[in-house]
Amino acid sequence: EKNVVSNKYDENLPLHICFDENVNPYLSLSVYQAKGLESWKIDEICLQHPLNTLKDTLNKLTAKYTTSKQTVFVYGDRTSLKQDTKLEKGQNFFTIIEDYLRLKGYLVVMRLPRRNPSVILRGNFINEILALNIYDIKYTISENCIKTIDDFQNVKEASDGTKGKNKKQAHWRNI
Repeated sequence: EKNVVSNKYDENLPLHICFDENVNPYLSLSVYQAKGLESWKIDEICLQHPLNTLKDTLNKLTAKYTTSKQTVFVYGDRTSLKQDTKLEKGQNFFTIIEDYLRLKGYLVVMRLPRRNPSVILRGNFINEILALNIYDIKYTISENCIKTIDDFQNVKEASDGTKGKNKKQAHWRNI
C-alpha cells in the first residue's frame, strides 16, 4: 500500500509501455515513466470484450497520450515475436505495435528481452523492490491502476513457484 500514490503524467519524459498479450480477461497494457532509479506506473489499459483487441488498446493509448514526437519504449513477452499464419510474412504482435505508433508520430524504441525471464526470479525481485527498495530503486503505482493493485495484493503462487492461474469454470447451459 505504501507504493500506491497519485502518479502524474509528465509530457517531458518518455513513455515506457509493456504489453501482456492475453485475450481473457483483457489485453493488458501498462504505462510507465522513469527517471534514474525511480519508475512509476501512471496508467493501465485493460479493455474487456469486445474491445480487448490490439487496435482498440493502441487507439486508447494514443488518445490519452498525444504529445507530438513522444518517445515510447516498448516492452513485452518475447513469445509475441512468433510468426502467425493470420499475419503477413515478417509481421508479429510487436511489428504491428511499432508500425502503428510510428504512423501516429511517436518515436519508438523496441526493448524486448533476448529471452523471457524466470517468473519466480522476477516475482522475488519485484517483491524486494516493493518491500525493501533494494539498490535504492523506487517504484510506485498510480492509485487509478486498480487491476494492477488487485494483482499485486491477490496473486497466488503455484506449487512449482510460478504464478498461479486460476481460471473461472465455464458454466454451459443447454440452448
